[in-house]
Amino acid sequence: MHALRHEIEKRFALQSELSAYKLDNLDPEYPAWVIRSNNGEYGVAIDYIGEDISERFAGAKLEAQELSIESGCSKRYLTLNCQNKHLRKQFAVLCEEFLDPGEDGAKRNAIVDNPLQWWSEWKELLGNKQSDDPVYDVIGELMALLKLCEIGRSDAYWTASRINTHDIELEDMSYEVKSSIKKETAAIHVNSQFQFKSEKPLYLIFTRLEESETGKSIDDLLVEISKYQYQYASEYNDYLESRNLNPGNHGRKRRFVILERRKYIIDEAFPLIRDESFVDGKIPECISHLEYVISLDGLHYENWK
Repeated sequence: MHALRHEIEKRFALQSELSAYKLDNLDPEYPAWVIRSNNGEYGVAIDYIGEDISERFAGAKLEAQELSIESGCSKRYLTLNCQNKHLRKQFAVLCEEFLDPGEDGAKRNAIVDNPLQWWSEWKELLGNKQSDDPVYDVIGELMALLKLCEIGRSDAYWTASRINTHDIELEDMSYEVKSSIKKETAAIHVNSQFQFKSEKPLYLIFTRLEESETGKSIDDLLVEISKYQYQYASEYNDYLESRNLNPGNHGRKRRFVILERRKYIIDEAFPLIRDESFVDGKIPECISHLEYVISLDGLHYENWK
């Protein structure tokens, strides 16, 4: 076993809460510490002066943090943490790779220069074939909210943070927002029999997006929306954090442009599965949940771009 990994494992097992221990089996030019927090997290830290970062995957977290490790002075560190005490040995292997400075510090320099690149490569190696939690649905909802604010409806409220049936609510109408990055088809997934029910006029916004450096990110949109709805800024951000989109997360920095945005009114002509679609005018009691896909091709809409 490598001496560095053995030392990391030992410190994981022995270290008390809220403490930091400087590792001996490293070149002094490239120091690192094993850290422990009060909430049970354990991990390692290295010096860092880069931009904010906050990433999570498979129980591990990569973050930029302000910590007081030496001499009681607060400094910025890049930390790799875990909370699952049963995975200490496995996590130590990842920490060893993270801390190893490489020849002439090449690996350490590469990590502090671009920690997200290192993180992405390890996620791929560990078999993360599923895509990251898609941010384009959040982007589409925030773009629709901003559009409403810009046309004088700053009373619009992004209800995702309160887990409402519809994405955006106003006093006199509701909006359901669906987004896609597919260029070939226009279709939406209806995920419950209640999604398109409303006592108020209900509209569907279908947004086709493309990732582009010239577009807007979640962070960009939050700044613009806060000009109209400062009172909701904290609540909206709390919801994003509940989806692991913390400040510093790369998902909040991904930029998208609108290729197309359509507005549909949900009326009797819109093709939905309704109560009256069934015998006796109601969904059979034995059916507890409905999901289906609607093609929007051929349906009348308003260009809302």
